[in-house]
Amino acid sequence: MSDLDAFRIFTRIMDESVTTGGKRFALRSLFTPDMPGLHLLLHQLEGLVRTYLPALYARLQLLGITASTYASPWFLTLFTYSFPLPLVFRIYDLILSEGAVIMMLKIGLALLRRNEPVILAMGEEDFEPVLEVLKGKGVLGVYYGHEVEGVIKDAALLDSVVTESALTKLTASLSTPCFVCTKYCH
Repeated sequence: MSDLDAFRIFTRIMDESVTTGGKRFALRSLFTPDMPGLHLLLHQLEGLVRTYLPALYARLQLLGITASTYASPWFLTLFTYSFPLPLVFRIYDLILSEGAVIMMLKIGLALLRRNEPVILAMGEEDFEPVLEVLKGKGVLGVYYGHEVEGVIKDAALLDSVVTESALTKLTASLSTPCFVCTKYCH
């Protein structure tokens, strides 16, 4: 791929207004001042966890662990933070083919769903061990060396859960200012 082609792809995925094949990428708002796109993604992930993984949500709430604690590095680095390159490349393929927001949330929810039994088996005061699982490579430990296939399969199982309509409802439910920027994220 030429430098020009790479730059064109980069500008396309960052642009808020461009839709390609019905898929919006809109990653720019992750990196603008106050990071409204990041706050919205974290809110949507929290809502998905609350709805589809209620036991995990309750445990994380008990420990005072919010999505911003563990998922910010995932989203801001598009999973390059601590994931092996073969998995990152596969995630990028899916981001480009299915859309960034949908795919990032599917991957995040899939990782949490797969790690739910591990986290729930830990003690109720195990704040640091839970963070060790969620941050870094620990989150991939449940795949036993089959990260690429496992994560992608788990994300595909969430096609009926992480939908545009579900995300629209979660966006509408964001009626209070962000905890960091004190502005509304939509």
